[in-house]
Order: sequence, then C-alpha cells, then structure tokens
Amino acid sequence: GEEFGRGVMSDQSTKLLPIDQVIAKLQIGKSTIYKWIEQCEFPQPILLGTGKRKIARWKESELDEWILQHKAKAS
Repeated sequence: GEEFGRGVMSDQSTKLLPIDQVIAKLQIGKSTIYKWIEQCEFPQPILLGTGKRKIARWKESELDEWILQHKAKAS
C-alpha cells in the first residue's frame, strides 16, 4: 500500500507563499512573474482577503511542479 496517495498532494501539507518568497525560491524578478501570470505561463496565485486588501499567495506544491516542468524543458 505504499504507492497509494503518493502522487496526490493534500492541501493541508501545501504552504502558501507570498510573492517575496516566490522570488527568493525561483530567483526570478517580480515583474517577470507577473508577466508570466498574464501569459498563463506561471501558476495562478490564490487571492486571499476582500476588496482592495487582497493578497496573492502561491501554492508551494504548484511552484515545485512548475520548476520540475521547466527543468525538463530546459534539458
């Protein structure tokens, strides 16, 4: 029963990262990240809060998956 559930990320274990942590993790500039979001080439942020006080957060699991896909493309 080892294999079952291994590929499935539960949301409880997924950290939500603010933009500055995304920048630090990926070593990519903020403007580049937002440009890629507009072009749908980057994971969409989850918007928390209401009205003008919305804050964007990214699922760490989605970022890790994105990194893996881009490493595959680069090689």
